Amino acid sequence: KAWDGGGGGGGSGEPNACGTGTRVLVIGTVGSSFALCIIMSLMTLCAIAVRQPATPVTIAQIESDGMKWVRSKDGSRLIEYTTCGDVHGQPVYTQHSFGNTARQLTSPYMCKIYKKLGLRAISVTMPGFGLSDSYPLGEARSLNDWPDDVNQVLQAENIGHFYVMGVSAGGIHAAAVASAFPLRVLGATFVVPTAPKEVEDQIDSIADGTRFFKWILGMQYAGDLAAYIIKGISPKNLLPVGAPDVHKGLQRIRAEYPEIENEFVDDQNRGVKHTYRGWTDTVELLQAPPPFSMKTIGKIVEAGRKVIVTTAPDDTTNPPEMQEWFAGQIPGAQLLRFDPGYGHASFMMPDVYEKAFAAMK
Repeated sequence: KAWDGGGGGGGSGEPNACGTGTRVLVIGTVGSSFALCIIMSLMTLCAIAVRQPATPVTIAQIESDGMKWVRSKDGSRLIEYTTCGDVHGQPVYTQHSFGNTARQLTSPYMCKIYKKLGLRAISVTMPGFGLSDSYPLGEARSLNDWPDDVNQVLQAENIGHFYVMGVSAGGIHAAAVASAFPLRVLGATFVVPTAPKEVEDQIDSIADGTRFFKWILGMQYAGDLAAYIIKGISPKNLLPVGAPDVHKGLQRIRAEYPEIENEFVDDQNRGVKHTYRGWTDTVELLQAPPPFSMKTIGKIVEAGRKVIVTTAPDDTTNPPEMQEWFAGQIPGAQLLRFDPGYGHASFMMPDVYEKAFAAMK
């Protein structure tokens, strides 16, 4: 009777309040569900459409961008890298952070630091960022492959023994190299490194936006769509949401070292100029436990050399608990604590590198 108006209305045939409300509710619910289905279907189709393999990089592209290159050990991928600093200095392999390229750690201000400290930096771009080829679509990238990739670069540069430095997400990449070649490593520094998801899940101080981005980017298809959208957003607009402590730190850095912010943003843009695949493939890799023994890095300490892990108390991208876990995995590693004020952006500060290198040497 609610549909024909006969209930409670004296049989007049006019729709009563209950009937009208029910009809609107049912129609509204069906309409909302239908609209939601349409939106979800469109998003699914978009995700399927954008999940495509990256176009292979060419040697001409790399060289025209002023970078050097090697091929992976199996010859299937091109890997870009660059060098700077004291050409006669002690070599240090440096690994950039998430979303960046080899240029991040060979920027003009970093090159000045290397020259000052008598170091020659060799910086390598991770697969899928900048102009380093990504892995074939659907093939999971393993950190166990990375030491061979880096060694191709070291051989091309005729380097035997070397220092190691990794920043943020580059920390675990650098750790893979140090673990593979501990007897060749003269010392290692890991600057505010990340930790796997099993550690992250126990930490409350990670920024909500940071946690969300890691979650969505780590999902196949949904992560592809998210990365495709993110690719078109300026880092200056993305950081307040995805890494608010980096955004806040950059505001302070801007007043002290304006060139650092510009170089960082330019390199973030360069990181996705060819493909966004580095974002999705690397997040998936970072969330898994290391596929190698970090205890092996302790052999560096046994040889009388130093392993340093830096940490910042106000880091909400990679909170201090991550660095404590990281250092705890390496027998003899030392924590180098910096004052608050820059959050995760402490990895951009010149004095962090100068003090870390001094402590490592």
